[in-house]
Amino acid sequence: MITDTPTLDSVPTDKDTVYSTSISISHPEPNSRSTIYPLSASVVLPPEIAIDCKQLTLRSHDGASISAQTKVLQRWEDGSIRWCRLEWIHSPESHTTEEKLRLEIHRLDGDSQNVDSQEPTTKNKTDWTPEGGNQRDRLEHLLSVQVRVNDGNGNSWVANPKEWTLEEEGLIYKVFQAPLEPRHRSGTQCPLMLAGRVKYYPRIGCAVYQVQVRNPQATDHPGGNWDLGSKGSFFIEDLSVEIAIPPNVSPSTISAIIEQKGAIHVADRSLHLFQCSSGGENWNSSNHMDRNRLVPMAFRGYHAKVDDKLIEGLRSTPIVSIARDGTRFGIAIPKFWQNFPMSLEADSHGFRIGLMPRESGYSHELQGGEQKTYEFMFEIRPSDTESTLESLVLPKQCRLASESYRHDPILRHLSPPGNSSKFYDQLVNSAIEGSESFVSKAEKIDEYGWRHYGDIYGDHEAVYHNGPHPLISHYNNQYDCTAGFAYQWLRTGDRRWHEMMMAMADHAWDIDTYHTSKDKSLYNGGLFWHTYHYADADTGTHRSYPSSLTKSKKLHQGKDLRELGATGRSLEKVYAIGGGPAASHNYSTGWLLAYFLTGKECYKTAAINAADYVIRIEDGAKTPFRWLCQSDTGNATCSSNDYYGPGRASCNSMQALINGYELTNDTKYLTFAVKLMRRTVHPNQDLDKLDLLNAELRWFYTMGLQALARLAETLEALPEFEEDFHYAVESLLHYARWMVNNEHPTLDHPERLQYPTETWAAQDMRKWHVLAHASKWCDSEEESEQMMQRAEFFYQYVIDSLQTFETKSLCRPVVILMNYGWQREELKKTPRRIRNWVSKSWPPLRCFEPQRSIAIRRAKRILMSGVGLGTVLFSGLAVWFAVRFFGH
Repeated sequence: MITDTPTLDSVPTDKDTVYSTSISISHPEPNSRSTIYPLSASVVLPPEIAIDCKQLTLRSHDGASISAQTKVLQRWEDGSIRWCRLEWIHSPESHTTEEKLRLEIHRLDGDSQNVDSQEPTTKNKTDWTPEGGNQRDRLEHLLSVQVRVNDGNGNSWVANPKEWTLEEEGLIYKVFQAPLEPRHRSGTQCPLMLAGRVKYYPRIGCAVYQVQVRNPQATDHPGGNWDLGSKGSFFIEDLSVEIAIPPNVSPSTISAIIEQKGAIHVADRSLHLFQCSSGGENWNSSNHMDRNRLVPMAFRGYHAKVDDKLIEGLRSTPIVSIARDGTRFGIAIPKFWQNFPMSLEADSHGFRIGLMPRESGYSHELQGGEQKTYEFMFEIRPSDTESTLESLVLPKQCRLASESYRHDPILRHLSPPGNSSKFYDQLVNSAIEGSESFVSKAEKIDEYGWRHYGDIYGDHEAVYHNGPHPLISHYNNQYDCTAGFAYQWLRTGDRRWHEMMMAMADHAWDIDTYHTSKDKSLYNGGLFWHTYHYADADTGTHRSYPSSLTKSKKLHQGKDLRELGATGRSLEKVYAIGGGPAASHNYSTGWLLAYFLTGKECYKTAAINAADYVIRIEDGAKTPFRWLCQSDTGNATCSSNDYYGPGRASCNSMQALINGYELTNDTKYLTFAVKLMRRTVHPNQDLDKLDLLNAELRWFYTMGLQALARLAETLEALPEFEEDFHYAVESLLHYARWMVNNEHPTLDHPERLQYPTETWAAQDMRKWHVLAHASKWCDSEEESEQMMQRAEFFYQYVIDSLQTFETKSLCRPVVILMNYGWQREELKKTPRRIRNWVSKSWPPLRCFEPQRSIAIRRAKRILMSGVGLGTVLFSGLAVWFAVRFFGH
């Protein structure tokens, strides 16, 4: 149970206000059907402002205090509140699309009392329990759900969760969780892992349910290929949730809103809704190919049967209720059509939600290590009151002013849109506006369905495709587009960014993460790469390497690798057609931001898993080589064959470890990040030996330096890491000075590139980012200005260059710019830091040797020793035999 004070309520007005900020509530449209519903907001506070939630007061536009429940998401090193989640029951102003509330922070009075039991300031008709019952009766009913799992072989398992654990409790809501353990009638347990979570709002009789299903088995991946139909998959014929309503002889009336903002349909006996496919023009895209290479959906859109009346449509977002004896029981399922196939039934007995429904007529393959999390809402209320469900399906968004978010170190350079960023904003906004928006691109390959929704179409991989149908390519959170969506929402407040952030955060955790502990250590818990370059995902779905790659090993239309000489020969080794999760794709900052912005524990779990993954994959005791050597594997920093310098592996590993620290304040993550830093960079390194200007092989070194810059800023505030902080800054400056004198736009030499595309121009924004950060640590103002000028050159080059490409709105360049460039204005304003230490003479960089190399060398030595020993023994035996039988 959360121990932080769970309520935020009125504080006497005679206390001094030490800090305040406004919270904007954005409605997608004026409210028409819902007059009261839960709302929440995340706030970030400066250090040393608030130690206790009792210091917080939330006020309406007219100054009245609002009862709210609080949850501290993270604290600063000094123990003060850093991020806090507020949740309250909201009664909106009528006919408005935006409201403002005010959050005040007061000095802590030692006599302050917890006001958990205080009633909300606004009473309303929904503070009610059905049929005169009490809250406990209603709660028990809300938690009385049944989950069924049927496989394709006639086996059936049923879960009736009895033991719900109370996770959080406060004035506004309670959170319960329970493991769901479906059992066969023989008593055997289902091979799948299921879990349930309920967030219950007692005052409005509404609950938000989450049901998660996971296949914990490993997937068979012969040759490093990952395909549907592999060993380890579980085939689900039906996965459904049943919610019964209290039996009663009175007749029932069923009301249903089938499409968002649609008409209300009424049934006397039953309703049956089945969303078969997305309903889009490309509903039968090859994106939905099954293990038999067939697209199994039977028709476009949904069919609904209201009593005996058949209704056909394209995209359903249902809200269905059953009314009886003055009580109404309601169900709402957001993202219903997006996560097809799904079904919903309602009759006098209650509801059945088909999450992977039998109505499909085919088995749903949950691959080994794959999971899916579903969410729906249920309410019990008087029939003559307004429902809260429509407001939960169309959620309102609350945010602070952009400058308020700058209190957090990750967002300290958050720069809102402005005239100086006009062309940058135009490039980035192509993700949400126009015919090339990410939503429009999703329609081209129908990037919907329970496995695909949330991901974005990697259309940059299709530029050389000439087939009659679109090439299917999944982006799988490459370059952390989840974080990019978050940054842009924080800058602009445009809800489209927020929706994409949430969808990708969910998808990357459920589908792109390998949820098993039964495979090799490098794969367990890791994130899958994006779809292989210029190749169709085929039966590999989001698993990076389909077996179809073995039929065509050549990439299309790119320069022949032989023309690139030694670089081409090295690239041939890099272009493997098999593999699995690795450190180079371990992106987690988006989850960190999603957790801070929503308070959803799954994102915190995901980000911490990514940090722990880095530590796990370096453990030599977990590999087959452990019998010969237990040194570090090097997997966390190996960005290419035998390269352990700054790169995308070291970048993502250090970023993940910093995120682990940001979420837990556990310095073990920073200690490990420092260890990786000292392996990859050095203040006196011979940079010419690293071949950094060879873009094909070393383009990613700037990623490593971006992580190094963040690590330096993180270590600065921690005295126990002072020497490591100095090491990080001096290493960053060493590389930045080299870049000022040697770096140039990559496309200046297209002859050195296999594919001289727009992406190379976008990647140069990383050079701006590194130099702009490093300029703040320079020894003199003159050097700082020179470095910033060079940074500005790269920034302007990227913006100007991309404007000339017809392909500038392809997925990859846009995602890169979403993550970098938004910091520009605030970075330029940041003053140069005065270094208060004298550079020291650092010990030379030790060349890292991974466990595998050491083990192989030792194995050869043992083998040679064995051969020598065998020769000696054989010779001795021969002499003995000769003397014994022929000599004297």
